[in-house]
Amino acid sequence: MNARRLKRFKAFKCFKSLKNSAQKGSAAVYLIAIALLGFLLAGLTTDIPYYFAVRNQMLTASQAGALAGAGTLFKSTAETTEAKQTEARNAVIDYASENFPLVANNGDIIFGFVDPSNPTSFSTTPSGTRFQQTGGYNAVKVNVVANESNGNSNSNNTINTFFGQMLGVNSVGATVSSVAMIDNRVTSITGGLRPIYGCQAHWQASAADGDLTDDVVRIYGDHFELNGSTISCPTPTSGNWGFADLRDCAPGVPGGSTTEQWLESGYSGTVTLGQCYSTQTGNFIPSVSDTLDTLIADETVFAIPLINTFTGSGSNSTVIVSGFTGFQITGYRANGNASGRYIEGRFTATPCTVNTCSTSDSVTTGFGVGRLKLVG
Repeated sequence: MNARRLKRFKAFKCFKSLKNSAQKGSAAVYLIAIALLGFLLAGLTTDIPYYFAVRNQMLTASQAGALAGAGTLFKSTAETTEAKQTEARNAVIDYASENFPLVANNGDIIFGFVDPSNPTSFSTTPSGTRFQQTGGYNAVKVNVVANESNGNSNSNNTINTFFGQMLGVNSVGATVSSVAMIDNRVTSITGGLRPIYGCQAHWQASAADGDLTDDVVRIYGDHFELNGSTISCPTPTSGNWGFADLRDCAPGVPGGSTTEQWLESGYSGTVTLGQCYSTQTGNFIPSVSDTLDTLIADETVFAIPLINTFTGSGSNSTVIVSGFTGFQITGYRANGNASGRYIEGRFTATPCTVNTCSTSDSVTTGFGVGRLKLVG
């Protein structure tokens, strides 16, 4: 083999060797790319669904906590705003932690005010005119945080990754927030309303000091009293006893058995603001005393209508629904002189349930009773 051929042969062998090396290098690159793609797909099919599953748990926790906090804030019978808020915070933690390990640092549970006409208007500035019994607050915001900076050193509140750890991403943080509020624009109540009516002026006077529960309300056969005073309430004609025929405005008395049934489980129909209904004549207190005893023993709080007008007399008496409030019977007098018999109790701010209240943007009245709902 001459020198020229030998040189060509060596050059060909070198080129072939380089070609084989390049092919081997390309194959390695391909394998690495395929492996990375596999990790990526594994992350997409494992880590991402897991992230959203945990985030849904966080959302459930924040919603449950917010609803529990707002409800407790308004049901609390504690004497101070601070004590009410402490009870509400504890309720938030209890209910939220059933769905996700909540670490409630400062700023995770926030009390605020939401304008009922603008549900997205959450503000930490309290209302100066509404919800005095809770310091002007009608909403609770709950933040559920999943990251290692929230004080949870064992990272229980961190959304861990599986395949992401191979790429150096061990966990992912997330924050979910929910707001629940009490909307006092209740315009109608369906089911559960009791056939006892109270005086709107008395409710407003009782709420003026920010505490509805420290006043004594008495409903007599011919007048209302608040701490022994009639204030400016309408005067019923003798014998009506503050019992209502909630069916309609037509004169007619359902009778003692129906009144007792309504007291036990509530009227099943709908009562609306502005609705006219007739009053019940006759002293039913003795015939429903067993039911009254049960309501007192169980410390039952229920919704009743409020009125600010009273027209007619006797069985032709009618009233107009001006609002709704919570009420708790604490005592009664069924014996003695008829004019001295009464039902005694106190107004409350306990909300009715979501299923028994409805609201309307065009009506902003409604006293002492509200709808518990999520707004964010």
